[in-house]
Amino acid sequence: MIGGLEAAALLFALLLAVVVRTRPSLVYLAGGAATCLALMIAIWAFWINPINQTINTWTDESLPPDWAKFRDRWHALHAVRLILSLLGLSALITLALQLYS
Repeated sequence: MIGGLEAAALLFALLLAVVVRTRPSLVYLAGGAATCLALMIAIWAFWINPINQTINTWTDESLPPDWAKFRDRWHALHAVRLILSLLGLSALITLALQLYS
């Protein structure tokens, strides 16, 4: 569900870049937001989801000794996604303020 919402947000950010194409500064903001969303999706697909799939195979008896590395990497990747989401949201808010001022 969340992945679908992020994909839809990416498509709408790209569409927004097309709609405001006559104002270059707004195109950069929409493009920046779309880039942040694309990076968020890529981080989930290439790094977080494989960690989730690996962890889902573990049991209490099969917990590896280096499980904390997985946890720490999972947390760090989510922190990166949080920063990207805040940057993308900031770009869209700035775009909206510039568009309607």
